[in-house]
Amino acid sequence: MERNDVDFVMVNLSGQARQTFQHKTGHIFDLDLSYETEHLYEQAKITDMGFVEFINFYKDYLMTEYVTHTKQINLYKYISLYLKDRGIPYLITQTIPTDFKLSDFTENCIDITFDDYNTQQGRKRARGNHWLSDSHEAWSKLLIDKIYELYGT
Repeated sequence: MERNDVDFVMVNLSGQARQTFQHKTGHIFDLDLSYETEHLYEQAKITDMGFVEFINFYKDYLMTEYVTHTKQINLYKYISLYLKDRGIPYLITQTIPTDFKLSDFTENCIDITFDDYNTQQGRKRARGNHWLSDSHEAWSKLLIDKIYELYGT
């Protein structure tokens, strides 16, 4: 890939704990396993016997610190180093709170997560835990402002 082939890269990661599962009925659901278990059951809308045990096993034994933390850090490091090395303008953000800052890897970032930003601004989530459209609109303005700060028009 030539540097001139790419004008700008926007990266937003939602966390390694977010997984997509397919139920035997064909129902596909996307769950963030960092949430409390009761929320997962409500979101999945699956009442099969054994489903609760499956999710708990997955959370307790498969979503380890390596998967939810170390892999996420390595991914941010790789993306920022790759784009910087290629001379490609970029901005990296993240959706869910973590215990590290993106600025540890790059200055081309917004150091507050989408969730933290909207919580601090006093916005509310819709039923099902998804942010309302005003949250996305405010976040997009923050992204645009940061892009202008880094690269101008």
